[in-house]
Amino acid sequence: MSWVKSVASSEDVFDEDVDDISLQNKEWKYNMEKRAKDGFRDGSDAGKEASLQAGFNMGYTEGATKTTVIGQLKGIMSAVRCWCKVQLPGSPALASVTDLLQRLETHEDGLVEDMRKAQQRPPPSVTEMVDDMEDLNVEERNQGESLKPLLKCCLDLVTELGLPEELKLHIQQLIDT
Repeated sequence: MSWVKSVASSEDVFDEDVDDISLQNKEWKYNMEKRAKDGFRDGSDAGKEASLQAGFNMGYTEGATKTTVIGQLKGIMSAVRCWCKVQLPGSPALASVTDLLQRLETHEDGLVEDMRKAQQRPPPSVTEMVDDMEDLNVEERNQGESLKPLLKCCLDLVTELGLPEELKLHIQQLIDT
C-alpha cells in the first residue's frame, strides 16, 4: 500500500505506469539534490585545502627565507667575534660584535615567537592571513628591532675592522634579499 501514498489523489490509483513514473521522478530529484549537495561540499573542501596549502607554502617560504638570513648573519658575526677574540683581545670592537650578536639573537627569538603566536590562533580569514604575513615582515616588525638596520650595522662593523671584501659582499647580498 505504500505505493498508494506516493500517487497524487487526482491520479488513477490503478494505473501502474503513473506510479513507476512518479517514483522514478522522486528518486531522480532526490539523487540530483544529493549529488548537488555532495558536489558543493566536495568543491568547498577542495577549495579550503587548496587555499590552506597555498598559505602554508607562502608562509613556509617566507619563514625559511627570513630565518636563513638571520642564521647566516649570526654565523658571520660569531666568526667575527672569534676573530676579534684572537686578533683584537680586549678591544671595543669585540664588545660591539658581541652586542650585535645579542641583538640578532633577540630579533630571531622575536620572529620565532611571532610565528608561534600565529600558529596558535584559530584558522584566519583571507584578510587576516594577509595581515599576518605583513606582521611577519622582517623589515616592518612591530616588536623589537628590524633586520635591515642590523644588517647595516654588521656591514659597517666588518668594514671598520678591515675584513675581506668577500665578507662585505656576502652581507650586502643578505641586505638585498
